[in-house]
Amino acid sequence: MSDCRHKTQQALMRGTSLVELLIGMVIALLASIVIFQVFSVSESYKRSTTGGSDALQSGGFSAFALSRVIGLGGAGFVSTPGAVGCALGVFRGTTQLFGQGASPYRTTTALPAPFEAAINFKVRLAPVLIVAGADANTPDIIMVMAGHHPSMGRHNWVLSQAVDSITLADSSVVGINNSKDSANVAQHDLLLAIDQDPGSGRGANTTCDIAEAVESPSATAPFAVPNPVLLSTGANFSGPNRFKSASNYYSTSLLVANLGPVSATAPSPSTSPQFVLLGVGNDGTTPNSLLSLNMITGFNPVGGGGWVPQSLADNIVSIKAIYGVAGTPLAPNVSSWVDPTGGTWGAAALSANRDNLLRIRAIRLAVIARNAQPEKAADTSTAGNAGFSPATFTLFGDTSVSKSVTNPDRHYRYKIFDITIPLRNMVLMTQNP
Repeated sequence: MSDCRHKTQQALMRGTSLVELLIGMVIALLASIVIFQVFSVSESYKRSTTGGSDALQSGGFSAFALSRVIGLGGAGFVSTPGAVGCALGVFRGTTQLFGQGASPYRTTTALPAPFEAAINFKVRLAPVLIVAGADANTPDIIMVMAGHHPSMGRHNWVLSQAVDSITLADSSVVGINNSKDSANVAQHDLLLAIDQDPGSGRGANTTCDIAEAVESPSATAPFAVPNPVLLSTGANFSGPNRFKSASNYYSTSLLVANLGPVSATAPSPSTSPQFVLLGVGNDGTTPNSLLSLNMITGFNPVGGGGWVPQSLADNIVSIKAIYGVAGTPLAPNVSSWVDPTGGTWGAAALSANRDNLLRIRAIRLAVIARNAQPEKAADTSTAGNAGFSPATFTLFGDTSVSKSVTNPDRHYRYKIFDITIPLRNMVLMTQNP
């Protein structure tokens, strides 16, 4: 009886054997491997979802920003006689930013990439110009010109011109003011002068210029007729008076429109004239960024000067655009979509053809965004490999114009935004010819 109790106590006191311990360790190890595999797959899906959301957000914001800027094309000058298509001279300080008589048609300070390679023609006043990329992989550059002023669309004749001033027939028509921005710095209106008889003035080299209205000589009755409007002689945005008729500058048939105020402290205030270049490039930290460069306020002449682009969004790898054009300059509707290339619709040829500029009614734009994090290297043996981007994106497939954009980085995920942007001011121009 005592032997049975002793054996029972021994059985109850026996511990885990070495074999059992090893089996338990193997099971725990296998469970850890499975858990980490599940975690790795889950994290991969999370990165894909987050990356896709980032691309969706960047692309959506870019589409909104581009629609907002491009839709204003032509504001403030499309109804001004002789404005569309005139050879433009843009000044800041004593520097002529654009409009030189020979290539590169800009100040000696090179434009930042990608704009320098694109602007190789004489800039003329136009609502929107598309500078097509050199190939399928090169993004297009879009140039938008517009004004922001309550008197936009109105203009006035110049009664007389002096060395540093002009006298308008009625300065109240163009609404000249001398307000201040939020930093208490004067915002001076930019005046657009258009020569209605270029053969008697400066000729075809430059038929319209931009200068800054500084003040009136009379403190008691500012800008009242017949007080002249003084023009800046180099303080902020204009060079020596470009409106004077001496030295074969302008004829006596000079018309002036107001494009809106600019400030020395704000590079792109919301009320400033929009002479903007839009493209894709490196913003200094991110190689694929949507960039904006204002051709007037984006140049800083202080301390040697330089162009200052702004980054609007990251993870944008390309933008491609086509024109929606009407059959005639006064027809309101888009009759066809055309590629911005060739001897008719290429940027250089189009900017010099006023009738074709007046036919532009809309821009159709493709914005290609991608996620920031690459995924597992794609199997490039098949173009349609599930879960990875295709080898080629075909854009505008439902129009007569088709663009194919090759994708060299197929281990990223992409989002494509196809938007049509009507140019409201060009449509309104047809209703008030």
